[in-house]
Amino acid sequence: MIAKLERECKRILVLEEGAPVIEEALKGLLSKNLNISGRLDGAIPRDGGELNPNIVALALGKPDTRILICRLSWLAVRLHYVPDALTLTHTTL
Repeated sequence: MIAKLERECKRILVLEEGAPVIEEALKGLLSKNLNISGRLDGAIPRDGGELNPNIVALALGKPDTRILICRLSWLAVRLHYVPDALTLTHTTL
């Protein structure tokens, strides 16, 4: 299994709660050519806190999900009020 990881992967992102035990073990087992990311290199915050979708998204190089949630909330509010405005316009005509 270790040989297959080395053959098929360029990067491994280790997501584990708490201390980076598995990440340290993988760094000891795999070749130095393979990029192993996680708490040790700072891809995941080192405070040992609970993982959440935003932390994982940022570690994968994706946009900050808190911004996306804010935008979707704003859109939902806008969509909620647009039909009411249309209804009021039609009833006043």
